[in-house]
Amino acid sequence: MRCWPIRPICTRGARPPRGLPVRTGARPHVRSMRWRRWCRCAEQAILTVTFEEMRMTHKPHESTGTWRSLASGFALLALGVLTACAGKPAATSRDAAGVTDAGLARWELVRWQTTEGAERTLPVGEPVFLLFSNGIDAEQGAVSGNTGCNQVRGGYAKTASGIRFTQLISTRRACEPERMAIESGLQAAFSGSLERVAAQPSDAAPGGRQVMWKTSAGELLQFQEREPTRRK
Repeated sequence: MRCWPIRPICTRGARPPRGLPVRTGARPHVRSMRWRRWCRCAEQAILTVTFEEMRMTHKPHESTGTWRSLASGFALLALGVLTACAGKPAATSRDAAGVTDAGLARWELVRWQTTEGAERTLPVGEPVFLLFSNGIDAEQGAVSGNTGCNQVRGGYAKTASGIRFTQLISTRRACEPERMAIESGLQAAFSGSLERVAAQPSDAAPGGRQVMWKTSAGELLQFQEREPTRRK
């Protein structure tokens, strides 16, 4: 993790206080300092630590040692900020981007049946898909993909009858109303457990499968396994 340096801002035209020994070529007295520290502390979150108007005063009757004690105190405070920000390890590219699609099968949504038996029209072009870090049959893992408009990622866990998604987060891009409607419906479906009601082979990929999940509202989602994306 790279953190930007802390720099004091000297008041223009400031003069040293009376009684303070000043050597030739010394910098002007700093009457106010603003310390800013930028550190990335979580998945794409920025922490800004600001100390506003930290005034350092010096009285003529105080010794030079007092002035040095003040300077040492501020140095320790800055060191504490550095330590706090550096305590969290830098996020790797895998953490930042979610599940990489290299080598993982893509499970694409190919059919959506409503509770009335009608089929919803799926968006043309960019498909709706999911990637499972440990495979769709694993006890748990990380999941990412596209829900019609935005990228989504989070976790998944196997249940007695199917699968459950946990802590899903997504980007916030605006798309066509048709895609937004599909995405809104999927978000509602993924908020509850999905019951696996069917699974059979698929010719979309060598050794591929297709599964059908039933949502808590009674709708049916059919996902088909596609070939993994290979690293170039």
